[in-house]
Amino acid sequence: MFFFSNTTGNAIKAVGVLALLSLNIMGAAHAAEKAESLSIDVDALLEQNKLPGLSVAVVDDYELVYEQAFGVKEYGKPEAVDRHTAFSAASISKAVTGLLAVMLAEEGALDLDAPVSQYLKRWQLPENGFTKNTPITLGHLLTHTAGTSQSGFADFFEGDDVPTLVESLNGIKLPRHKEPIKVMWEPGTRFQYSGGGYVIAQVAIEDETGKSLAALAEEMIFTPLGMKDTTMYQYGHPKFLKNVAKAHKLDRTLEGPGGVAVYPQTAASGLWTTPGDMAKLVLEIQKALAGRKTSVISKRVAVASTRVQTLKKAGGWSLGWMRYYAEGNLDWFAHSGYNSGIGGQVMATMQDGRAILVFGNGVHRSRVPSINAVVADVIKSRGWGQALPEATEQPSDALLQSMVGWYENLNQGFFSPFGRKVMIYQKDGQLLLDNSGGKYPPRKMVYNGNGRFVLDQFVNAQVGLSQTSEGSFLTFFRDGLEAYALKKVDPDLATGE
Repeated sequence: MFFFSNTTGNAIKAVGVLALLSLNIMGAAHAAEKAESLSIDVDALLEQNKLPGLSVAVVDDYELVYEQAFGVKEYGKPEAVDRHTAFSAASISKAVTGLLAVMLAEEGALDLDAPVSQYLKRWQLPENGFTKNTPITLGHLLTHTAGTSQSGFADFFEGDDVPTLVESLNGIKLPRHKEPIKVMWEPGTRFQYSGGGYVIAQVAIEDETGKSLAALAEEMIFTPLGMKDTTMYQYGHPKFLKNVAKAHKLDRTLEGPGGVAVYPQTAASGLWTTPGDMAKLVLEIQKALAGRKTSVISKRVAVASTRVQTLKKAGGWSLGWMRYYAEGNLDWFAHSGYNSGIGGQVMATMQDGRAILVFGNGVHRSRVPSINAVVADVIKSRGWGQALPEATEQPSDALLQSMVGWYENLNQGFFSPFGRKVMIYQKDGQLLLDNSGGKYPPRKMVYNGNGRFVLDQFVNAQVGLSQTSEGSFLTFFRDGLEAYALKKVDPDLATGE
């Protein structure tokens, strides 16, 4: 893998972060005045899903074309959510942390390929058999390939005993983790989502620069881009925002005392922001990717931070960004965020300057269906969706038949696009993939030559069958990388269930 380094500042190493976009403030204000309405009834959607508030921004053709807030900051209280109301962005923080690290690497302040231990002063990760020959780097940590534990963290509210970063890494005062963070396999060999890995990265960045992550993000990203409603400072700090949405449970009562949490693991989950501010960030990245004029993020940083780094779990991940999203058969860099009773979704296209940014202040069961409805509405109403490409040639009957059968998901879990068991079958000469046991329409598979297919709503990677001594595997191929996704367990559709 290739990253920026201190000694080779011109080298862009294969990094995989889903890049963000940015926005000219004057242009954003002008575009927002021409905002069009969503075609769905958002107020009815909020009531149906028991979601107190929602905030939405849409970018099209490199302009902010829609920005609107709905509902209230706290259920049962009159204060409405407005476009300046910040939400806890949860794990979307990781995309900002990754971007910041790449920017620091471009300046020569960090080497993402160097052992992270050389930057750590407050704390050191104990060496074990996995790290002795393969030291962990910032690049490993930011792509979730370091093999570290501590996937995520509980939220802390007023009156809770909040851990320091060192205590967090040592497994102290953590409701979800009772042991210190550890390395579970050789770095770089597997994907394992690890918020704890981002805490290590935060300590390394802060120790090396002598500044807090919140201060660095404010200085290098938020202030230059005019993101006035965004911060990584936490509740109780003098710089914390005044206008924030509160977190809610399913019954719409507040999460914890006061409904506003503290997230000490800032790099992993401490960002507070608005859809409009995140539009400024993703637009800056999109413009940089397109070679347009930018003021903060260079094209080198945008390319490095959005390049796919690993396929080992979800079909595409970069230095902070998820790169496996393909809604509408488009290529997105994106990240979701799930804190207790609050979070959101940021997704931006790699080309053509389009983005959807949505935040809500309710539990997963209330928030996610609402966000999904908005995303689907925007893609459909704006005509963004793309048809599958035409087949480049006709596959042989033998190839089609070899693909048919039942498959077992090798990477089950939150970030896998597949269920536990998947069926591929033929109908009228067309290969179809059923990922839901018939609950949802199957996905078409279009032949792309060389034994590989493009999968509907998963066009960012090609899939093909790999034959090994251990069996047959449906394999992802993307950007020179490949990874097994599904193992064929039965070629007979009649008996595979």
